Amino acid sequence: MKGVVVTSPGSTWSLVNDLERPKPGKGQVLVRSLVTGINPMDELMRTTGLLVKEWPMVLGCDSLGEIIEVGEEATKFMVGDGVFGCTRLGFKGYGTFQEFHLMDEELAFIRPLNISVEEAATVGVGLLTAAICLAEGNHISFPSAPAKGRDDEEWFIVLGGTSSVGQYAIKLAKHCGYKVLASCSPASSTIVLAAGADETFDYKLSEIRQLNEMWSWTLGKFAGVFDASAANINVGLNAFREFSTASRKTFSTTNDWNTIPTSPEESIEIYRVHLGELGRYGEVKGDEINRAVKKYIPVLEDLLANGYIVPVEGEVAAVGFEQIQNGVEALGKGRSGKKVLHPASTHTMLTSRNTGPVDEKLHAYKAKNIMVVTPCIIPLSTRRHCQAPVMMYSRSVTFSLSLLVSSCFALPFGGQIVGRDTALSRSYDFVVVGGGTSGLAVANRLSENRAYISSYNCIDYRSWRAVSVLNIFEQHELMMISDQGEDSIYIPLYASLYSGAAGTKYDWNLTYTPNPAANNRSIPIPIGKVVGGSSCLNRMVFDRAGKVDYDRWKQLGDDNPGWDELYPYFIKFDNFTPPTPEVVKNWGIPTDPSAHGFHGKNSTFRAPVEYFYLVNNGCSLADRILENWFAAMKQLGVRMVYDSLNGDANGALWNPISMDATTKTRSNSRTAYWDSATNRSNLHLLTGQQVTKLLTKSSYGGVSISGVEYAVSANSSKSTVLAKKEVILAAGAIHSPQLLQLSGIGDSSLLKSFGIKTVVDLPGVGANFQDHANIRTSNSISISLSVTNLTTNATYYAEQLALYRTNRTGPFSTEGTNAFAFIPTPSFTNNTSAILKSASSITPASYLPSNIDPTILAGYELQYKILLQDLLSPQMPIMEFIWTDGSILPIIQHPFSRGSVKITSTNPFIPPAANPEFLSHPTDLLLMSAAVQYTRKVIQTPAIASLSPVETFPGPAVQTEQQIQEYIRNNVGTTYHPSGSTSVMKREWGGVVDTDFRVYGVRNLRVVDAGTFPLIQSAHLQVTVYAMAERAADAIKKTYGL
Repeated sequence: MKGVVVTSPGSTWSLVNDLERPKPGKGQVLVRSLVTGINPMDELMRTTGLLVKEWPMVLGCDSLGEIIEVGEEATKFMVGDGVFGCTRLGFKGYGTFQEFHLMDEELAFIRPLNISVEEAATVGVGLLTAAICLAEGNHISFPSAPAKGRDDEEWFIVLGGTSSVGQYAIKLAKHCGYKVLASCSPASSTIVLAAGADETFDYKLSEIRQLNEMWSWTLGKFAGVFDASAANINVGLNAFREFSTASRKTFSTTNDWNTIPTSPEESIEIYRVHLGELGRYGEVKGDEINRAVKKYIPVLEDLLANGYIVPVEGEVAAVGFEQIQNGVEALGKGRSGKKVLHPASTHTMLTSRNTGPVDEKLHAYKAKNIMVVTPCIIPLSTRRHCQAPVMMYSRSVTFSLSLLVSSCFALPFGGQIVGRDTALSRSYDFVVVGGGTSGLAVANRLSENRAYISSYNCIDYRSWRAVSVLNIFEQHELMMISDQGEDSIYIPLYASLYSGAAGTKYDWNLTYTPNPAANNRSIPIPIGKVVGGSSCLNRMVFDRAGKVDYDRWKQLGDDNPGWDELYPYFIKFDNFTPPTPEVVKNWGIPTDPSAHGFHGKNSTFRAPVEYFYLVNNGCSLADRILENWFAAMKQLGVRMVYDSLNGDANGALWNPISMDATTKTRSNSRTAYWDSATNRSNLHLLTGQQVTKLLTKSSYGGVSISGVEYAVSANSSKSTVLAKKEVILAAGAIHSPQLLQLSGIGDSSLLKSFGIKTVVDLPGVGANFQDHANIRTSNSISISLSVTNLTTNATYYAEQLALYRTNRTGPFSTEGTNAFAFIPTPSFTNNTSAILKSASSITPASYLPSNIDPTILAGYELQYKILLQDLLSPQMPIMEFIWTDGSILPIIQHPFSRGSVKITSTNPFIPPAANPEFLSHPTDLLLMSAAVQYTRKVIQTPAIASLSPVETFPGPAVQTEQQIQEYIRNNVGTTYHPSGSTSVMKREWGGVVDTDFRVYGVRNLRVVDAGTFPLIQSAHLQVTVYAMAERAADAIKKTYGL
């Protein structure tokens, strides 16, 4: 028979064809060699002669094959069975580098149906070595089903986690409920984490730094260490000596040759595995290892058959006995965690009762004319690369978790939304917490450049890395809240007619905490709980503040972004449809082409946000009341803005809306950034989960985030996903600070009151909270047709909705709010001296709570100077007015009031206390009162008076300053613009993130949402959020060279 022999120690591998076929004796079986796992012991035995009984010798010990003959008294197997395991080392007839070899029946595994040929070849030496060390050396019992976790959260340490022995040790320890810390090189950490390790550390660090890493993760809560590398004895023993809190300390190792210096008083139990003595009956070490292998093989067979232990990944380095040397050399070069396999030939299918239903030609056994063609016949190691339907698709959930994978050993699901976490990788390069306006934008941009994204093991596994988006949200239904394209989200007019999806299951349905200045009312604050976030709930206004507004941010830090820094990103995500010549002529809506983007940066990618000017599209209104508005503004001396997106937003203006110009449906973050990326296998979106905590790590280099913890509900079990590079918080201005605080990052006094250990004392987390307060004024007007007709005439409603569904025309094809005015204080009130006096007489120190942190006070003092300088400036809009069918909505743009976001419980499913403290600063109340009085001036202009207006709110009875202020206190509301709670400012000014959105004091954590705005701008938020997200994505790419 054919085989490869070594004639003497140090001689080369020699292919021969005249080897004698072995004959099985008592308790033995003869095996046809199909695949051999290459082991370091093979080369060691060739070069040194270790364990070799006589020369010449056929080596090889990691076997996978098919039984062709059974010896006497062998009862476990029968001819045709697939078997694998470790053979005797150094005995003639047992080497696997030949066509047929012997195995001791009691020392062999039967191959389960769920384990492929290639996978089984990775098991023998690796799993046996790990299992015996953990069981015999560390006194660990293997349960028949996975343990749920140890109550004491005890760690088990594996030194050398990359090898097959190390990976199997990790898998076994996790099966037993331990948290696992493993050493490996940084390049191999993804493979080790995928094997199940909770954390890793670099074995190349100095011993002191390795011990520091071990301490920072375990805090001494470990009793067992396994040295799988045979080279880390001192590190393992010194970890016990320095900080293990265990009363019984066990150390096992594959090193059975070096002296291990210990003293009796240390009480460290040492175990060395002697797998090389396997099969040496009648010898002390041989009998010991034989008993252990015989004892644990049935246990391990069950774990493999039930899928509780999954084989490590293998890699075929060469095929055929003549290529044995190539396989051994491949092992010597290192394969980063992959077991090097060597098939005896290209034939790898078995023909046994336990190997599957088909032969190598895909014919069903015991049938002559049936061919089975299905992914089920593909060996599991290959099947991982097949596309599989493993998720439920939905369009839902905000607070998403976005993940960029560095390697994945899970089933692939491309960019589709996943309603469960079973198919996720254990680790990703980036984890984005939040699948709303900013989160999807960041995730999209980080995953778009395939040339720089590497190693996603399911599809094109040598060239992909992946991003995943994890939706934080509380589950209320069987699976998850799922946007199914409902009218409330996608039909434009629904955004104003019925407040869109606000108040529905797609809304977090939060309220601001009672505010004394608003007569202790709890004001609802709609926030999107759907994929796409609040861009699915807002009024679709697509506007930017003016250049002077954004440039105020630079006064809070020279490196802060201003107009010039944000402008390229405003253009980048635009896909602008300009008004038609007819609309320009009839309505006087000019555009500045330089203010818009038309194709986006990547011409192959549907630009993220589509918008256009749409005026009563096909709606035959008899009265063009928008003309009345602009005429009224002109009569009051308010300037008309040429194009509000070119940096000049000071005056009366038309604003675009975020809508698809073709389909006449809402354009949001989901349609822009998610739908265009669903074909990316490196972008994962997990819904139906809520992130409950950031996993912080304090070690030699400072504080870092290793990943996130998440769960379905407060009472459900928690899962974790790891981030190899960064975690990006994009959960919004309310939930991002809540998550930071729950994770020990925030004001230490607040954290202490809830018993949370302070990881980073950052008082600015949750401070500086702002929102645009509004107050509605209404008038009935005399027009023949308005939105009211849709709500009072069911027939007309049905006709117009049918018109929209059929032709995409009529009133339902537009949101309905296009006419705005952003006006400086002198333009809407003559009471400027009283307003300025109010603002000047109040100091920041007297306004903020007396116990406020000095850094927050310092930051607010800087903001206060800016607010004072702009209060009476003719260039800075202070109040926004929106006109709709007789109603005018004043909205204060630059409030002096400041609130906060603070946790109220350590339970992440209990909302935090969020309150922008509307009207708590008296100047804001004076400005709002002046704005209400200004709306009456607007109504009295000839342009509006021609519509025969009759005031309904506040009503004729509300006339005095006191009465108007009381009306405001009773009715002030939010414009859905929470911001500022994690500001981009210097840390000494109460800032939370730097200009690259990195959280102060943490190495790899960023916040990218409206919470980073240091001063709320005079514009609706979504466009600025998109721009900041695009800018943040570029900053992250620059950091990692993507």
